[in-house]
Amino acid sequence: MPNDKLYTRIESAGVEGIKKTKLRREFGVKSGKAVDELLSQGLIFAEKRAGTVTYWSKDNYMQHLVSSDPKFRLIYDMYANTNSKISNTVSRISSNLDKKVSNITSEIIDSKVSNIASVIDKKVSNITSDLTEKVSSEVNRKVVNIVKEVKVAPSSTKDDGNHNGKHLTLDQFKMEFDRTIAEIPTSIGWVELAMIRERVCDKYSISKQNFYTFASQLFDQFNNSYELSSGGNEGVMVRGLVHGFVRCI
Repeated sequence: MPNDKLYTRIESAGVEGIKKTKLRREFGVKSGKAVDELLSQGLIFAEKRAGTVTYWSKDNYMQHLVSSDPKFRLIYDMYANTNSKISNTVSRISSNLDKKVSNITSEIIDSKVSNIASVIDKKVSNITSDLTEKVSSEVNRKVVNIVKEVKVAPSSTKDDGNHNGKHLTLDQFKMEFDRTIAEIPTSIGWVELAMIRERVCDKYSISKQNFYTFASQLFDQFNNSYELSSGGNEGVMVRGLVHGFVRCI
């Protein structure tokens, strides 16, 4: 079964998405491999709620989040608004640059025709530097405002745990795992396991393999406390599918 037919079916489901069970009824059990390939390519996204897995195409999943998650919609609107303002600022500065270059050229022609090339080069260089500074300042200011608006919490550097990975217990790992999830800013509840892994491995000097060994034990023993979602570049294997996102229940 070609992947493009499967992708077309998922995309046609719109922002509501299509459930895994319905997809299997239409395309058969062997469709699972094709779905995994589309997930690994980032062409579709999956989300599991109340034991039911639903699939969306990339654009439909974005619209689903915008319509269903107020915090995500706020960040999305702020991002779009910021891009629009920056684009308008660059256009305005570019227009002013054209006018200034035109005026400078006229002044040079009227006054010193023999020095046109050198004077224009100097003037354009100064204006270009001024344009770069203004755009950079505008971008930095907008980014800082966005960070303040969504109240992104800085990573905690408090050191109150055992940093020897050889003596790390599952209970200590769970405590650090839960604390790291709470520290990572997210608007939709899902956190990438890769982000958690980087912080925990740095703090406790454990390998990537040891981290996912602990993570697998954690999810097995406390499966009522966490919910996994497929996707991502790394994670734990569940029924042959990489699950790289987690959230607390």
